[in-house]
Amino acid sequence: MASSVFKLGPHKLATSSPFTTRFVPDYVRGIDRFSTKKDEGLAVMSATHKNIYFGAFPLSTFDNITPGRNAELIEACKKIADINGIVALPVPEIRKAVKSDGVSAYELYYSFLRGLRPTGVAKRKEVAIDTAYRETFPEADPNASKDSKEAITQESPYYKADPLEHFQEGALNGISYELFYHLYPYAPFHFMVIPQKTMRHNQCIDKDWLKFAWDFLNAANDPNLRLAFNSLGAFASQNHLHFQGFYVTEDWTPPIEQAIDPGTADCASLKWPIPHCLVFKGNDESVVKKAWEYIEFIMEEAKKHPNEIAFNLYIKPGSITVIPRRHQATIVDHLNGKGDFSTGPAWIETLGTWIVPKEEHLKTTENDILDFYKILSLGSGFLASYFDYKYSKMLGFRKKGN
Repeated sequence: MASSVFKLGPHKLATSSPFTTRFVPDYVRGIDRFSTKKDEGLAVMSATHKNIYFGAFPLSTFDNITPGRNAELIEACKKIADINGIVALPVPEIRKAVKSDGVSAYELYYSFLRGLRPTGVAKRKEVAIDTAYRETFPEADPNASKDSKEAITQESPYYKADPLEHFQEGALNGISYELFYHLYPYAPFHFMVIPQKTMRHNQCIDKDWLKFAWDFLNAANDPNLRLAFNSLGAFASQNHLHFQGFYVTEDWTPPIEQAIDPGTADCASLKWPIPHCLVFKGNDESVVKKAWEYIEFIMEEAKKHPNEIAFNLYIKPGSITVIPRRHQATIVDHLNGKGDFSTGPAWIETLGTWIVPKEEHLKTTENDILDFYKILSLGSGFLASYFDYKYSKMLGFRKKGN
């Protein structure tokens, strides 16, 4: 198939994938539809998407909108609008920081609007890695029909989202999924993959869901497509199963890819400021099996040590990177002190792109970032404990086999 080139704002994407050649036009058309309905969520989506791709947007975006969860953002936009009613924000700026060895371990991404977002369960210090959906939304009725009044009383924002907030749907190996816009996008063509939305799965991955994500990428067959995952406790903002999707483009690739790409070993420890990261490489389902063994260990350790351990995942064609890290409960205090340049490190920060809410935070130093990486890092013996765990399981299997 001939290659197509798509350009959206500063981002340029070349692809020959049938999935992407359908995805991008649907994604762009959907953005234009946000303003056709007066709804707070859609108005914020219109503002954030116009900002990330084009910079300024009209204050009239919020006309006849009753402020709710996003009242702080709307009020801030009113204050900075010019006399012509234009919210003259720049396209979010990225500043790369190159270390002395020539490898950039981080970059700073200034997004004024992102800094004003409601953070949902990411605000909570105490949240178990396997918190049930109904623990977060106790009034949700499991028997309510999709569009009934009862179903939307106490639900995840994804479940009660306006139809205009999603732009594609499909099925993969019998599993239905929907593609949603991200309310506060911060990556090119940023979207959410939500499998079996009406089943109300919590934000807790298992081997089958890891395989679903792997199969989704393989079915899309685009070398530029990426998926990421925040476990609960890793600043996931909602307890509803979702994967973050985006594309690497000619102008942007997450810094971590410099560390992932070298080497061909099917399992390797990543040279990265957050220790104990393992990258699993290959082109078949054995990658899922090997990655899941490590994720399963992390989840077991997280249950043994509540509110101390969480993880992120980064999935690209040919590899799965598992990033164990400290639970948000252990770092919230740092966010209120020296780490106030971050609103909470989630998957994008563990990949090296630090989103900062104020322009002054673009002066954040390499030492500031490296100090935060240290706070995110688990103890020095974590990876050794995993290999001991893995070896013990192998011995147990052999004993049973005998």
